Amino acid sequence: MRRTITFSAIVLGLLVAFSLAGNPVHAGGGARAALNKNKYGGRNGRIEQSQKKGGKKSQGGSSESLSKEERIVWFKPDAEVFEAAAKDKSPIVLYFPDPDVDLMDAGEELNGEDVHKVSDDSALFVMVEYNADRTPSFDDGSKIPTSKLLSPNLSRDYDVRKTPSYIICDWFGNEYHRYTKTPSEKDILKKLESVKDEMEKLDKKLGETLQAAKKALEEDKDLRDFFKEAQKNLRTGTVGLKSAEDTISMYRKALDDGREKINKILDDRPEDGQDQLKEMSKDYRDTELEQEIKDALDILKG
Repeated sequence: MRRTITFSAIVLGLLVAFSLAGNPVHAGGGARAALNKNKYGGRNGRIEQSQKKGGKKSQGGSSESLSKEERIVWFKPDAEVFEAAAKDKSPIVLYFPDPDVDLMDAGEELNGEDVHKVSDDSALFVMVEYNADRTPSFDDGSKIPTSKLLSPNLSRDYDVRKTPSYIICDWFGNEYHRYTKTPSEKDILKKLESVKDEMEKLDKKLGETLQAAKKALEEDKDLRDFFKEAQKNLRTGTVGLKSAEDTISMYRKALDDGREKINKILDDRPEDGQDQLKEMSKDYRDTELEQEIKDALDILKG
């Protein structure tokens, strides 16, 4: 069954529409600047300005010892924020604070003039309220990954088990570094600077597997080996990077070709139709077509 195009899929399309280029830590972007003028960030919607009185345990409220120039600009986890990161090619810091600490206090655990400048200009610092719910999300059976940034439960899909946790991602949501305690200002800035290199390194690694998959499909005409290699990349959960998207594209086409063949067999009902489907079941084992082939066999058997 083909996936229905959803809002999440549209957002993912926006996330993957931008290529690897430029050092995101050194240059702010127009999309991020626009966020500073709406309810999600900047003057009107920073985390510290969105807290209600009361609520979770406070450790004393906003610290008067920290100047404005030392406080990180925190954003809420919102599709518009993540789209801005993708458009500007800005790395993302996902911060899951201790749920017992007031968000205003939690937002000051990491601070400093240099990290403030980066948070106010070239990286998106996103504070995510921890969610202990681990109820599995809907599974349509597809092995093709989607960006975790689209998840309604980031705590679950990033497998956050300890708080506080800081996760450094690229603008597609791929994770590169994780802290389970508040890092130093110097360390987190160093990790943010390394995101572009980490992306290129990961893309190269996925590219090697992609070449093996291409060889199996195009030269050896070996579908089983193709799926074996392609699924190595899919299992990493990586999205957005060129090699990841090329792998996904090839994988989808192989499934579409197989599905077209199944439909033709069901339409034409050739004498060897069952034999063809049985042979296909070997090639498409452990893919999304495995069940569809079984169902087609049942139809032919009557």
